[in-house]
Amino acid sequence: MAAERPEADIFNAFRERIYETKMRLICCHCGFAISCRIKNLPDTIECRSCKAKLVGVISPWDLESEEVIKRYVKRKPLNRAEEIILESVRDTASHVIGSGKNAVIAMAGRGIGPKTAGRILAKLLAGDSLLREILKAEKEYAKTRRYWK
Repeated sequence: MAAERPEADIFNAFRERIYETKMRLICCHCGFAISCRIKNLPDTIECRSCKAKLVGVISPWDLESEEVIKRYVKRKPLNRAEEIILESVRDTASHVIGSGKNAVIAMAGRGIGPKTAGRILAKLLAGDSLLREILKAEKEYAKTRRYWK
């Protein structure tokens, strides 16, 4: 008799979705940006252009954050809203410095921003344990997202 919820199948589909997710990496030092699937990322992440380690993670369609980083790199003045965006991207970059590919994996989860990713990464998990924690955070986000903003 089959289980009511095939947990292994759900987890495998989740794992595949995460590894197929396309993320955008942007260097907070030179502004170079590139989009790639998580499955194609190396374990250690650095800028392909300047070799800096301060590489932030944004969604592929987040043009606003990319523009803010490029303005920051060119030393143009930022308004308060742009400074908040810059701080968020730099938070993701600090996670990438500390956890490499695992940080990008954590931030690929739906509803997982830099703060939640930091809590997940602080547990020093890898592989399926990391993915299970991300899935748990996604479920929590799904329950509470109507209260956000």
